[in-house]
Formats: sequence, C-alpha cells, structure tokens
Amino acid sequence: MKMKNVLSLFLVLLLLVLFLAGCSGNASEPSLLVVAIPTSPASLDSDYVTTQIVNDVMSHVYEGLFEFNAQYEATPHLAESYEILDEGCVYAITLRKGVKFHDGSEMTSEDVIASFERWTTMNGAGKNLLQFLDNYTAVGDYQVNIAFSEPYAPFLQIISANVSNQKLVIRPKKLCEAYPDSELGEHIGTGPYKFGEYLPNQYVLLNKFDGYTPNSNAPSGMTGKRAAETSQLKFVVVLEQAIQIAGVQSGEYHFALDIPSDQYTHLSTDERVQTFIISPNNQLYLIINQGGKNLHDIKARRAISVGLDMEELAGLAIGNREFWSLNPSLFAQGTPWHDPNAGAGIYNTANMNLARQLLAESEYDGTPVVILNQRENLVYTQTAVALKTQLEAIGFSVDLQLLDGATVVEKRGQKDAWDIHINAFRAPDPDPQVYGAWMGTNKWIGNWDDEYSGKMDEIFDRMVREVNQTARYDIVREWYAYFYETVPYVKVVDYNGLIIASPSVSGYAAYTSPFFWNVKIS
Repeated sequence: MKMKNVLSLFLVLLLLVLFLAGCSGNASEPSLLVVAIPTSPASLDSDYVTTQIVNDVMSHVYEGLFEFNAQYEATPHLAESYEILDEGCVYAITLRKGVKFHDGSEMTSEDVIASFERWTTMNGAGKNLLQFLDNYTAVGDYQVNIAFSEPYAPFLQIISANVSNQKLVIRPKKLCEAYPDSELGEHIGTGPYKFGEYLPNQYVLLNKFDGYTPNSNAPSGMTGKRAAETSQLKFVVVLEQAIQIAGVQSGEYHFALDIPSDQYTHLSTDERVQTFIISPNNQLYLIINQGGKNLHDIKARRAISVGLDMEELAGLAIGNREFWSLNPSLFAQGTPWHDPNAGAGIYNTANMNLARQLLAESEYDGTPVVILNQRENLVYTQTAVALKTQLEAIGFSVDLQLLDGATVVEKRGQKDAWDIHINAFRAPDPDPQVYGAWMGTNKWIGNWDDEYSGKMDEIFDRMVREVNQTARYDIVREWYAYFYETVPYVKVVDYNGLIIASPSVSGYAAYTSPFFWNVKIS
C-alpha cells in the first residue's frame, strides 16, 4: 500500500510539473497584435513615397524630433527642448540623451543632421524647404541648429506632419549615408517596434524593441510615452472589406482600418467588435490637371467649382451623415486656420446656370474629361461615379477610368492622360504651408504653369515668412480666396474614418493617424 501511495503521489507531482511547464510555455509565447490594412505599401521608406499607409505602419519603427499631441501641436519627442532665435531664422533643438537605435547605437546630433540632409534630398516637404534653408549644424552631441536665410514660420509643424509622409524621422547616420538618394534597403529606427519582415501584398511584421527609450511625458496624440505591449505587430494586407470585418468579428484580426461608414449602424451594436470614429480624418478633393487639354482654361475649372452639389456627392460617396460635414475652408473648424467665409458664393452653390455659362465661354471643345482613379478605394470610386453624373449635367463629356493603384500612379505622370483625380488628404494638415508643395507652379501632379500659378507661388512665399499669427491668418484668407478663384483643386467635403477592433484589445487611442503602441491584448 505504501508503494502504491508513493507511486500515486509521484504521478500527481509529475502531472503538476507538466501542467506548470505547459502554462509557462504558453506565457512565454510572443503576443501578436494583427492589423488588417486595405492596401500594400509600395515602399516602407517614408522619404521615398507619399502614400499614407507607409506612415501608419512605419511610425512604429521611426520617430520624429517632434510629434503632434492630441491638440495637433508640434511637441518635442526625440527632441528634449528647443529655442527659436534671430526673429524666427534659427531653430536650436536639444536632443534627448540615451535614445537607442534598433542596432544598439545611441542617437546623437550627427544622426539628426544626416537624417535632415536625406530628408531635404528625397522628401517633398524637405525639398520645398530648401529654398529657405541657410545651413544646419551639429553643436556637440545633443544639439542641432537649423538656420534659414529669413524667417521660416512653419518649420516645427512641417517636420511633425503625418500628411503624405512629410515628417522628418530620425535614422542612424550610417543608414542615411548608405542610401543618400535611393530607397532604403534596410530599416533602423528608434521606435518601440523594430522591422522584422515585409512580404509585398501579404504583410509587414514588426518585433518589439527591448532596448526602447520612451519619452517620459504622458501619452497625447502621437507624442509622449510609447510602450510595445505586444511582442509582435503584424500588418496584414486584406483587400476585401467584407473579409476585414469578418476577420475582426472572428478574432483573426485585432483591428481593421478604413471601414466604410455605411457599416457603422450595425457594427456599433455588434458585441464581437469595438467601433472607433476618427474625427477629423480626411479632406476629399478633386485634383485638377491644369496643364491638360480640357481643364487648362480657368473658366472650365470654375464651371466645375460652382456647378457641383457637394451635399449630393458626399451623400453618395460616404453615406452616413454622421461621417461627413460640408466645410469650404481648407482647415477644420476649431483649428487656427479655419475661415468660415472661405468659398462664399461658390462652394456648394450647385449653380447650374452659371456653370453652363462658364463652360460655354471656355475653350472646352467637348473632348471627354478623363476621371482617373483607383478602384480599390470605395470612397474614391463612389465619388467618381457620382461626379461623372454631375459633370455631364453641366455639359462635360466624361470618360470614367477606375484602375488599379499602380496604373493610376503611372498615368498621373502623363500630362495628357487625365483631367481629374480624386484624392483625400489626411486631416488636420499641420500648417497652411504644406499646400505650397501641392499647388502652384509645377507643384505635385497638377501641371500648373501660367499667369495664375505665379501669383499662387507669391502668396505662399509671403505666408512662409510671416511669423506673426494675425498677419499670417490674413495671408491665409487671401490664399483661400485665390484658391476659389483659380481652382487648382476642388474641395468636396470633410469626412471621418471608421476603425473596428476586437473586444480583446484595450488602450487604443483613436487619433487621426492610427497607432498601436500602448495597446494590450487581454
């Protein structure tokens, strides 16, 4: 009997050891946060491409000297502090000490200077700044001075921008020197996650960086403390929105981005998901090819501007009224640059008689106006279909081309291949000056180069030099008026975003740009 008791006790202890080992093994498995994204990044180099998904993924790997807080103010992040000297001409930036790159090296002023040089060589925002730049120097290991030939008002806002990858992010000097003017072949940042693997059209895998040096401030927007609460972060490319939604409902994905707003009503009562309305999120525009055959005439462009019914376009393109708002200003209400009187008498007037009169007075000869857009984006597609109907009612002949994203980018580069391109810019924009890279003589894809574009250049030149807020606001209002007079773009509507998440996650901060540090899986 004693032997049986000993054997029984031995078996019980053995089972207990195996059970505890099993529990220990489960606890040590890496926790994986999975985010379904609607498109595959063409590149992971934010200085190389402007697509927003690159920012949304790689902001976990790379960080800026400054980041926007919850009030959309440029706030020191990798920087510790700063001073503006010489009446707005010099920015003296002190760096945080002890910040580690993913290769274990410490961030110093030499890395910042190398990153700044690459940014001004390759990034559209950096290139736009070059004409005002005087010099940039390292002062010891932990200070950099950026000097301009004359006052440059929007510098901190520009280098913090989450729009079109304009942000200045900091990379090691050796990485910048290895790829000074070409696409990065490797990725080394300072963020809470480090690069793991990228399979185009499949996924981007990031791994927790155990040596991360967090900002000590409380989390606020994109700045403050960032913690990698999961061992891995995986962005999975899922093109079909129905599959994205089903994946979150089933627990296969923890998050899905850019869910159509018409899904909100039933998803908001679905216990299998959490819903997050992102506001402000996007501004919808019609980008005009001013150098093409059909819309080079300002009267033809004005016909579009005064003839469109924006409320109808927004209703058909976005749907749910909770998710969009009419706003003629190029900045959201509540921001310093909002002007409620912008576009008065033009925006959303749907004045069909005036539109037809302007078109008749223009040089438009009936050649089909090509609307060129990617078919993967539902908002863009539905806007394009509704726009075609309204333009035909004004008197335009329309050729609607809904193509894959790569083909659209290729054709946009051909001056005579398109007339209107529908696009959304992530809101809120950091500063009015960012539009200086998008509109004016030969800016972005508009092919604008005439008597009108020169004056637009001059307005931005004055705006960038004016450091007084009141005087600068007056220039911004002048810019709005000239925008509606010359119509380089057509502002359609502001619209919110919808993100869904599994009930198993907590700590998500709904912000204009999605990020997944500080997010836990229960």
